[in-house]
Amino acid sequence: MPQYTISCLAPLAYPIIGFKGFAYCDNRKRDIYFNPIDVLGEEPHTIVFEGKKELPERIELAWLSIIDKKCYAVEADIDKQKAEQLWKDNEASAEEASQLYKHVICGVLPNKSIGIYLYSETKSILFQKLKANEINISIELLPLSFIDSESERILSENEEAREVATLGMPPSEFFDHWLEQFYYRYVPLEEYWDGENWQEYDEEDMFYDDIMINELHVQRFDGTHHELPDDISLIKYHEAGMPKRMALHWDEGRSHLSAYWWFDDQVLYPILHRFFSLNPDTRADILLRCDSRQECFEMALKSGEMLQQPITVLPEAYQLIVFKDGHELYKSENYNQEQGAWNW
Repeated sequence: MPQYTISCLAPLAYPIIGFKGFAYCDNRKRDIYFNPIDVLGEEPHTIVFEGKKELPERIELAWLSIIDKKCYAVEADIDKQKAEQLWKDNEASAEEASQLYKHVICGVLPNKSIGIYLYSETKSILFQKLKANEINISIELLPLSFIDSESERILSENEEAREVATLGMPPSEFFDHWLEQFYYRYVPLEEYWDGENWQEYDEEDMFYDDIMINELHVQRFDGTHHELPDDISLIKYHEAGMPKRMALHWDEGRSHLSAYWWFDDQVLYPILHRFFSLNPDTRADILLRCDSRQECFEMALKSGEMLQQPITVLPEAYQLIVFKDGHELYKSENYNQEQGAWNW
């Protein structure tokens, strides 16, 4: 039997207060812990040792949204067979303890979508999607003194939530594509800029032999994350959501380089949707074009099955900063991240 904790998280901009959280494991009920100011899909900060248990077969959740003051609930069966197989596959392939799943996470979105995740330090998987319902429970029936004090505390510690509380929650449609999955892989550093076009490196190119990828770390809008080299599936075709932010570290001879991307889902999603909707079975290559010699950096989409020209991803879809040996080498024109935002 696996050893894990089970928690419920929400995006920072959508803090919640849970008033019902149960998981049923082999017909036994256990608590689901709510972590209202953690990040969707990330490791919960409040860890309670649970011991070895069967994976959950059913969940019951109910919560209050601090922003819109509405209550929601979900009661649904978990695809336990799929979760168990993923858990077993992970145990069989993991070489270090950090690669082992240790949390089951229920991620709550404002559009009533629920994502169920298996989480490890180097990888998390969204293996099931559910829908919640708004419930007509009188706010007066909830412990108002606790809700008021908890809401005040959460908003005081959460800048994103304060901004949303002031400006209002975006329409639910804003979040509809967060859990949508695409079939793709990352192809980093296999091209260079010749002054007019991007060209693939020749295997005999001496400069290409000097390039060594050290790490690729991706966090996605669906709440999942992967790290290379701990998990090589990033450079194999896999089903995953849109990237939210990404870090690539590599060496060129004796120089060390790092590139960091932050993505705008409202610009990126239409690009991905158009690309994949042409053929639902499309397998895509996301080309990470980083030519430090020409200080030229770009992203593109290419069909993995066809010899079509890659489609350049609009630069408005992401912000990018690149460092070489600790010094800034390149920064996109739209870059506005805070100092040190790349330390994650």
